[in-house]
Amino acid sequence: MQKPLGAGDICIVIEGLGGKDSPNIGKLVTIDKRVYGNFGMDHRKYGAVFSCIGKDLSVLKDNGTYELTSKCDIPGIWLKRIDPKKLSKETSKILEVQE
Repeated sequence: MQKPLGAGDICIVIEGLGGKDSPNIGKLVTIDKRVYGNFGMDHRKYGAVFSCIGKDLSVLKDNGTYELTSKCDIPGIWLKRIDPKKLSKETSKILEVQE
């Protein structure tokens, strides 16, 4: 059984609100904290939701446009944890700058 996602985990975004065209797909993020789903109460559609830090992340605004940011909330089902040992030195440096 795999350990649940949590603060400090490095993940790749595998899905988004925009479906296969979501601008965050393929981006690396570091989980900051769990923002929805504490106390065993998950979002009824997406489950646990995490505040994530990353470079040039996109947040969908109410008017349907995207805004660039360095922090956004992403459901855990849209994240795939990456083993930090498998990251290149260059990628590790990028992640350090983001934090």
